[in-house]
Amino acid sequence: DEFAKYIQYKNPLLVDESEEDEPSPVDRLQTAIIENLKLYADKDEECFIPFLPNFTSLVWHLLISLTSYPKHDPLVTTSIKFLSSLVEKQMHNSLFQDEGTLRQIVSHIVIPNLMVRESDEEKFEDDP
Repeated sequence: DEFAKYIQYKNPLLVDESEEDEPSPVDRLQTAIIENLKLYADKDEECFIPFLPNFTSLVWHLLISLTSYPKHDPLVTTSIKFLSSLVEKQMHNSLFQDEGTLRQIVSHIVIPNLMVRESDEEKFEDDP
């Protein structure tokens, strides 16, 4: 229940809107929580199955709400790894069966994260 609370947690006082590169404390906390969720889903599957639908939905909605700024890269990557680990397992396919779900994943998560940002181009130019 605490994990769910903090995945949804918003605190404008802890977020510097002008900062594009450095994750906020809330971003780092959410990244750590999702890393733990992935561990639970991988290592202690049977005990964690009742919680999966809720956490899958929470992570999914969090992913959709994130910006493309580099500060969100660790959180986006961790969230995608969590969802990917669930998709890989046949027993969790019901979480992703709906056609609308798949459309949302592609349009709101996959495609936006395939875009090349200006900062990515600069990094490539500096270190090919």
